[in-house]
Amino acid sequence: MKRIVLFVVVFVTWIAASPAFAGGPDSTSPGSRLAGAPVAIKYDFSAKAAGIDLMVPTPTRQDLRRAAAPAPLQATQPTSFWKTPWPYVIGGGVVIALVLISKNKDGGLY
Repeated sequence: MKRIVLFVVVFVTWIAASPAFAGGPDSTSPGSRLAGAPVAIKYDFSAKAAGIDLMVPTPTRQDLRRAAAPAPLQATQPTSFWKTPWPYVIGGGVVIALVLISKNKDGGLY
């Protein structure tokens, strides 16, 4: 694994140092006066260019506390029978009854 990582790092370094990438952007474009002259590149570091103005603001601590508080349960919503513990209680009772009945008979299940 170390050899693979080392190979990838060496390969990427070799590609990055190649003459094709060493010239920089637009150094040989027909609009430049000299092919080797440095080209002034203007970067836009504004919030609008970065898209920061479109981002949703992060919630404050007070908002997080409100969101973490449990909502009161509404009594008007019926809960499903299968989401309660009763199916497990009934199933456990049936299994216990079957085991007890089968132990008491001579030709039982066990």
